[in-house]
Amino acid sequence: MHALPTYAATNHNPTTFRLAHSPAPGTLVRVPGHHDVLAWDPDLYPSLESIEALREYGDDRADAVLPVLLKIRAAKGQTGMDLVQVLLHAVDAVASGDVTKIGGVEMSKDEVRAVKEMWDEVGHVPDWVDLTVIERGQSVSMQHAPLVDAILGMSSLAGLYSVQPNNAILLTTGYLFAENINKVRRRITETGHLVYCASNGGHATFAPRTGAGWTSALNVRFLHAMVRYRIMKKVAAGTSSYDFQTHRMPINQPDMLITALTFSTTVTRGLATLGFVLRREDEQAYLHLWALITHLLGVRLDLNPLAPDPIVRAAAAALRANVSGASDALKLTAGALGVPKVHDRVTRGGFAYRVQDALMLALYCPDDETGGAVTHTFVRRLLDARADRVPVHEPRRQLVAFAYRFWDEEYAAKLGFPAPPGFWAKVDLWVHLNLVVRPMVIAWRVEWLRARLLRMYNRLHALAFGHYVLGMPVKNKRDMRACVEAAEEAMARFGFHGMQSETDTDAASVAHKNEALAFGIGEYVWVAVVVAIVYYVVRTGMVPSVL
Repeated sequence: MHALPTYAATNHNPTTFRLAHSPAPGTLVRVPGHHDVLAWDPDLYPSLESIEALREYGDDRADAVLPVLLKIRAAKGQTGMDLVQVLLHAVDAVASGDVTKIGGVEMSKDEVRAVKEMWDEVGHVPDWVDLTVIERGQSVSMQHAPLVDAILGMSSLAGLYSVQPNNAILLTTGYLFAENINKVRRRITETGHLVYCASNGGHATFAPRTGAGWTSALNVRFLHAMVRYRIMKKVAAGTSSYDFQTHRMPINQPDMLITALTFSTTVTRGLATLGFVLRREDEQAYLHLWALITHLLGVRLDLNPLAPDPIVRAAAAALRANVSGASDALKLTAGALGVPKVHDRVTRGGFAYRVQDALMLALYCPDDETGGAVTHTFVRRLLDARADRVPVHEPRRQLVAFAYRFWDEEYAAKLGFPAPPGFWAKVDLWVHLNLVVRPMVIAWRVEWLRARLLRMYNRLHALAFGHYVLGMPVKNKRDMRACVEAAEEAMARFGFHGMQSETDTDAASVAHKNEALAFGIGEYVWVAVVVAIVYYVVRTGMVPSVL
């Protein structure tokens, strides 16, 4: 894996973790939360000044088409309609030449152009995507599903809560401040559903119009566009609490990219930290999967360090050639986070890690004078939402133990995590990783065991989705079966249910712990026993032909 850069004690305000300017060449720097030290090299890392400049830019395609989609949806009288479906209706109307076809709404030339440009970007799988590699990346994601879930919670999301512009948005939208903890669990489940959809179904999940992964990614993209639209509308009216002068464009390009990287490079790093080092081919496949997801989520191609280098360079060159006039400042950002300055000194995957490190140096600030308490609140809310919940009921102390594997003690405390775990919590985590998860990871290599594990993961996700997103009760086994069936039906019809809704639906009463845990326990025990046998056989060298 790639070394984590470090943080310069001589180049920052001691009360914050955010660097405003790039360190001088050769300065020893450390990325927030980690220990490894190396010298800052401006040829290997994007400048922090370019990151600051990019905070002015949102998602041009989605921001331009959103008002059109909202107008069409309102005309149809279906304010809760999925915006991806509205986009498809608009695309069909434009293709037919009848721009008054949708609910009697006539689109202007600019609106037609916005629909066309959006569809030109997302209406096909990009040529640079290798579908075989995508499917391998999906397999890597599902093989390590229990670990990916822990990493996304205790490392990715927790770290993102130290990005103060993100927190300002969360405060504005009330995303994690719902009084009912099940509403917070719903939000987390919806976020995980994107990962679930993108990791299942083979490359067909990214098929435009029909793929669940494609639909999920676009719904998240439109959700972000909606947040920008609402906040900027209030900023213009002077009625928003969002500080635009400080935080700049809500959910801007660096914000979107650091989020995508915490779901990709943070996961591969986290797996290595937990002792599950990926083979190089598997690591690259997982990152390629996220290159496509990052593209669908609205990160500019010239800023996507996960995409193939020639494609990113071409996108940067095209941007420089086509931008003029008042947008000349945009030229300066072309390729700033997607193209390494010294091509032969760094591998493509390595550059993505370095971009993430630079973004963390520029954006992570857990003890900001005004935002530190907010970060602490969000992290505690995250722990409350993830601990002892349907369907797994993970102990709180195990979540904290995970967090201290990903963050050093100083940074974990700044994020707001409780005191470091005690001896027995560490023992519990070791047992969980090595006697439960590792055999399951090994078992994934066996086709018939992989099918059983995948079925179990799918049903557990469906249970959480049905309970927290659809609001179905899970008080007993009958409830759970009905919940799973309803969730599977909903997920078959929609890539991402409920994210565009104007109102929230309260989840039903919390399931009794023992009854919820009983769901699928027979399957789990059966798989665990077989996995233990296979693991023993592999480790002792007995009957190696089993695998």
